[in-house]
Amino acid sequence: MFVIVQDNFVIHGPRDWNKRQFEEVLKEECEVDFTLETRNNENLPIVVSDMIKILPITRMPEPSFNGKIQRLDGPFWNFTDTTAEMSFVATDLPIEAVKNFFTTIIANARYTKEVGGIKQTIQGVSVSVDTARGSRDIFFQAFLSIGDTETINWKFPETWLELSKSDLSEIVSAGRNHIQTCFDWENTWVSRANSATTLDELNTLYDELEAE
Repeated sequence: MFVIVQDNFVIHGPRDWNKRQFEEVLKEECEVDFTLETRNNENLPIVVSDMIKILPITRMPEPSFNGKIQRLDGPFWNFTDTTAEMSFVATDLPIEAVKNFFTTIIANARYTKEVGGIKQTIQGVSVSVDTARGSRDIFFQAFLSIGDTETINWKFPETWLELSKSDLSEIVSAGRNHIQTCFDWENTWVSRANSATTLDELNTLYDELEAE
């Protein structure tokens, strides 16, 4: 990889050696006609003028950083006669940006919990109840449509059951409680995130959430 440097500023690149592209940049950006070799497999520096060079890149090791609360800024450049040293630095993210991203993660986690289903014991049998949006409405619709003394055959993942209106009421109630619990959980976490005043506090909350 190479960069074209003029007055100690990178004006093109990094990119692989490209004779035609580099010559065009020199002509259009620097107003210099300069003929380059087709290849530069040895990664040799090219001195176009006192102020213009084409330098191979030396990428410095990236610093360790915490992607939850930091980002890598750069590239930053240090030029020698033979190379352009490219480096990055770890920078703290703005706390409000971290909070916004964290609350999105919390909402996604709540949604996963919300639609993940529940176990409910009906007639002494533990069955799986779908709580996905749309799918869960079918229980409420059945509850509304069935008579007080009627029953309806229902296929759960585990078994068939003949459900009464009372059974459907239990399922609807359990589903509603589950969903409310999920949103209460989200509200608690968002409140904790919004109350944080430092990035270290938010990082601790991240770790707690991941450990759940």
